Amino acid sequence: MVIISAERAFGAGNFTLIVTADHGGHDRDHGTNDPEDMTIPWIAWGQRVRPGSLVHHVNTVDTASTILWLFGVPEPNNIAGHPVFAAFANDLPHLPK
Repeated sequence: MVIISAERAFGAGNFTLIVTADHGGHDRDHGTNDPEDMTIPWIAWGQRVRPGSLVHHVNTVDTASTILWLFGVPEPNNIAGHPVFAAFANDLPHLPK
């Protein structure tokens, strides 16, 4: 349903979809700085995604940075994350060389 709605709103293939979790977790716990709590599943698909790419070890704070980067919005100076450049095609105009 999400993809159908996005296709209606933006046109087929004219969007990027990221499926993720808000946190990792171990031993039924989360919210710590433990790498098991901070590492999340992350799937990117769509117009700007590098075909066949697989990114491991995405940190929870990297999702927000990635979305800001995709939208072309400058990141605040105090943001903790970093865009997940490895998942995206090199021909994007704002992708660092």
